[in-house]
Parts: sequence; C-alpha cells; structure tokens
Amino acid sequence: MRKLFLVLLLISCNAGAETVPLPPSVSSVDDIVSEFRNIFTTKINELGKNFITLLSDKTIVFTSNTTIRCNGNSILAGEPLASMQYNFKKTGAELNEKAVYTGCNGQISLVEDVITRGGKLTPLKYDDFIKGKRTFDLADDEVYKLYRLSNSDNEEIFKMLIERNQNSKIVEFYFVGEKFLRMNYDFQESTTRLTLTYFPFKGKYVRKHGTWSFNRSFDAFTNTVLVTKGALAQVNYLNTNGELFSQTDYLSRFDKFITSSTLSTIRGILDYHNYYFPETKIVQTGGANERLKEELRLAFNRLQNNTELNLVKKLVQDYIDAVEKGLISDNRPKE
Repeated sequence: MRKLFLVLLLISCNAGAETVPLPPSVSSVDDIVSEFRNIFTTKINELGKNFITLLSDKTIVFTSNTTIRCNGNSILAGEPLASMQYNFKKTGAELNEKAVYTGCNGQISLVEDVITRGGKLTPLKYDDFIKGKRTFDLADDEVYKLYRLSNSDNEEIFKMLIERNQNSKIVEFYFVGEKFLRMNYDFQESTTRLTLTYFPFKGKYVRKHGTWSFNRSFDAFTNTVLVTKGALAQVNYLNTNGELFSQTDYLSRFDKFITSSTLSTIRGILDYHNYYFPETKIVQTGGANERLKEELRLAFNRLQNNTELNLVKKLVQDYIDAVEKGLISDNRPKE
C-alpha cells in the first residue's frame, strides 16, 4: 500500500504535464476493446429500444407486452427477457466493479469485472451503464486497471491489464488466457515511444453450440512508433529490426496480427453470446441527426462483421450525393 501511495503521489505531481500525443493511426486501448465490444454494446442499446425497460437501484430488466419467442422458449408478456446488473465496492485506493448480463430463461450471457487502483476512483455512471459505455484506459490519477470478460462458467474470454509508473505505461491483452499483445509506452518531455510486441498463441473456446479453435503461429516480434515534439511533430515507425518503415506497413501488420485475426475472433464469440438475448431490430428514432446516427451505426456493424459491404458502399455514395445536393450540411467547427 505504501508503494501504491508513492506512485500515486508521483503521478499527481505530473498530472498537469502534457505528453506528446500519438497519431490517430495508432489504436488506443479503447479503440482495441471497442473492436469487439461494440457488437455487444449495440445489442444492449437495441434491447432498450425494442423492449420495456424497468430500472431499479442496481438492475435493469427488459420485458415485453407480448409473448416473445427466445432461445426455443416462449417468454410470456411481462416476464423478464433480459437483465443487466451492476455492483461496485470501493476499498481505500481500489475500486471493484462487476456487471452481469443475463438473457432469456435467466441464462447469464457475459460477466465483466473491472478492478481499478488510483486516487479519485469513481464508479461507472448509471446512464453510461445503461448504454453499455465506459472507458478502459487509465485516467490521470489511476495507476492500475484489470478488465476481464468471462462467461457464465467463469471461463475467461478476454483480459486486459494496465499498469503505470511515473513515465511509462504497460498494457497487456489476453485471449482465453493467452497473451497476444503488449503495448509499452515511454513518455518523455519531448518524445513518446510506443513499443508493440506481438505474441503467438493457440487455444480453443467451446460452448454448447459453438467451438472456436485458433493457432497463431509465428515468432514474436515488435513494432515501434516514435513521436518527437517540434514545430512539426515527427512520427517514425520502426520494424522489429529498428529500421524505418511506412505507416501503411505498420497498419498492415497491426491489422493482420490483431484486428483481422484475434479481435475478429473475439467479436465472433461475442456475437454468439448475443443469441442469449431476444432478437432485436434497428429502431429508427425521430430527427434527422438520429436517423443519420442509426444509419452510420448499422454501416459500422456491417464493416465490423464484413457483411453486406455493397450496402455500405451504397450508403456512402448516397451521403456524397446528398451533400452535393445540399441535403446534408457539415456544421462541425473547423480545426
């Protein structure tokens, strides 16, 4: 505990110091988790729009005013179709959060555990929990975070561990207990260096109606992103030999070994777990902005699942045509 206090003191003294930001091409912690978790949070949002939502202190229950067929059973009107439960416990400089997501027939779909250590620890806002929203990176006064996603049998699907010292941060990602990526951040006054280490792994995830086997066989290697502050920020990408290579090469490797492989597999597993919940439909809500948001969300889901890409292309072309006809205007502030 004394060591944690000293680390918190050092971080609080440096909280006002700005770090050199990494370019948008580099996926953040939240970007990586969102790659697979978005398919789950989308389902949560759809539950709230398709069904009656009953709120209590720690639990959200979804019901219907008609009989619903779900997972081979008929759920009578007024009976629970799904639920979300959130609990937390704060002890000293540690916050423990647990969210349990239950589908039809009382079957638990997924469980999320988050353990955070630091200074000003604040539980997840209730409004954010309802929408499935949360951030996974460390806040300025936090030094440790463990995020764990598991099933009803406490089998770990995904885990992320973040630890920060005064000028560094290490993030490790695990899939079914196997480490597949480490991100090592080094923050200096005029530079930020991120070293990514890609790890091989193999394993299997088995459920009643689905099996996922994977064997990522390759030699572990690193890539580095180095940003130097100046009149114009300089960004260098380095391969495993420390040689300069292009942003395209960096992104290609990240996509091949992380996004299109491991994260895509996790996304498929979460899509399976969505079947624990009743079937939902995309609901168009009133207002031009709401309609636009729903269309973009649907297109994003199609891109993530690599399905109906012709419809995504058509939507983008429709937007281009609408802008040219003055039907859509861009009111965002100029950067």
